[in-house]
Amino acid sequence: MFKSISLTIIATFLGQVLGFFADILIANNFGTTWKADSYFLALVIPVIFSDLFMLSINAVFIPSYMEHQKKGGAEDFFSTFTNASLMIFIGIGTLLFFFAPFLIGIMATNFTSEAKVLATSLTRILLLLILTLPLSTILSCRLNAHNRFALPALGKSFNFFFIIIALLFFKGGLDIFSIPIGYILGNLVFIAALSFLLQKEKLGYSLSMDLRHPALKEIAILLAPLIAATMVNYVNIFIERSIAAGFEEGSISALTYAFKLVNIPLNLFVLGGMTVIMQVFSEYAAGGDLKGLRDITYRGLCFVSFFILPIITFLAVYRYPIIKILFERGQFSQHSTEVTSLAVLFYSIGLLGLASVSIMSRVFYALKDLKTLSILGTFVIVLNIALMLLLSRLFGFIGIPLTFSITATIQMLVMLLLLDKKFSSSSVLSFLKSVLGHGAASVVMGIICAVIFEYLGNHMDYSNKISLMISLGVGASLGFASYLSLSAVFKIKEADYVVKKLHSMYSQNNRI
Repeated sequence: MFKSISLTIIATFLGQVLGFFADILIANNFGTTWKADSYFLALVIPVIFSDLFMLSINAVFIPSYMEHQKKGGAEDFFSTFTNASLMIFIGIGTLLFFFAPFLIGIMATNFTSEAKVLATSLTRILLLLILTLPLSTILSCRLNAHNRFALPALGKSFNFFFIIIALLFFKGGLDIFSIPIGYILGNLVFIAALSFLLQKEKLGYSLSMDLRHPALKEIAILLAPLIAATMVNYVNIFIERSIAAGFEEGSISALTYAFKLVNIPLNLFVLGGMTVIMQVFSEYAAGGDLKGLRDITYRGLCFVSFFILPIITFLAVYRYPIIKILFERGQFSQHSTEVTSLAVLFYSIGLLGLASVSIMSRVFYALKDLKTLSILGTFVIVLNIALMLLLSRLFGFIGIPLTFSITATIQMLVMLLLLDKKFSSSSVLSFLKSVLGHGAASVVMGIICAVIFEYLGNHMDYSNKISLMISLGVGASLGFASYLSLSAVFKIKEADYVVKKLHSMYSQNNRI
């Protein structure tokens, strides 16, 4: 399992690198202007629905497919599931195409007419993602069920690579339309690559579709509460974007850049291994081994805390130089850097909550307990809307990332209690004790990083990006070294495991 997770993390890392480069190009060409706001707003409707479909697929496909694999009907299930899903994707995409102007008008009340027209056009192009992204998810899930993880983990790499190509070579003629065109082309090429691998693995597919297939009814029952909760989330996202659109020009763009930056460690260290972990969770659940499922869940949560907390500290201390180095050029001004770095600070606070919820959600998926997950999700969304309306009124656009962090943390704590009850254990106290240990080491690390940054600032010109990069590199190296040292002093188990694993890998390489 360690090897599979390592491969998916490497593939995810490649996607993060390409994604970051794509974001740098977008920021360089469009900054936090009205065109960038229009593009990021146009993503909302396609992403909402494609995320709904992908969330549903990830929640039910692998457990159901593995059950049918044991019974000998996996190919029929896959064909029926895929064909029925495609019909739904196409139908909803067609409806949204006609309603796009109305929906954009609701969200972008403070946009100019030119910005609304642009956002509508971009939305209609991006609606193709409602078909392509969920389809690639179905194909990826089937490959994951057969222990093929590397190619499915490269999905974002394909998307971002083609976005980069489109921006570098076609931006002059297509302007901001080069981004969605590159996005869609990348996903189509990814689907072609997945289909080729499925064919190579001799995993069949047919155009047949048995709408009376018992699995479809079971899946519909399982998904009903999840879809209902996700529908409530639509309201949440609409309100969030509407509030952001009411602030100064560039607020939507600044929040988007900040959220993407904060999500890099989550995508790399957590979601990168989720395809492997989901299969493992499903195997424990299918075998009725709740003790094994409990142990691997809390062990995973402790490792997430060990890696994420120092990253949160690093982002909080170095947020401004990171944004300045990565984005401040072209249309991305110093003011853009200031507002984006402020959003990074408040988004980063909720990163542990978001990462932990991502893992625990997979446990509920594996146990097919989507009802509990959906009720909790609805409660969190309602709380999120109430807090967002209140905090954005009190603190401006910063109220949006602050709300995100508060609700992510609350959701993590509630899910921990629910899992403890489900597992009939008190492991949550052990986990929180680990978090306190990781947090204490991270605070000391943060102080060291801040002192180093201040000291080097007295001897270097921080208006020069090279000086900033040197300071960032020195601070990161000494800061993380201090974190590992403190973890060893505090006798943190996760640090001991990582050191032993690295030593084992080093010893094997030497023998080779």
